[in-house]
Amino acid sequence: MLFALHFTLVHCLWFYSSRIQSYPSHSLSRVRAHAVFQHTFNLWSRVVNLDFVEEKDYYKPADIVIRFGAGKHGDSIPFDGAG
Repeated sequence: MLFALHFTLVHCLWFYSSRIQSYPSHSLSRVRAHAVFQHTFNLWSRVVNLDFVEEKDYYKPADIVIRFGAGKHGDSIPFDGAG
């Protein structure tokens, strides 16, 4: 998961946009992945002063980009297994 350092203040809440950019192949459906992340962001919003909104336009920047990947990913630390 990547976190960008871009902040926007909206209605006295810290506002973050998010996007799921890729999905696991067979282990988790797209519908289930969206439900899990939406539930998680809603839980965070209840206890901290943050509001999360999904950015549906692929070409607009998002503050939080979620990717599921395999293999080498650009640093010296390998993935930790099947997931």
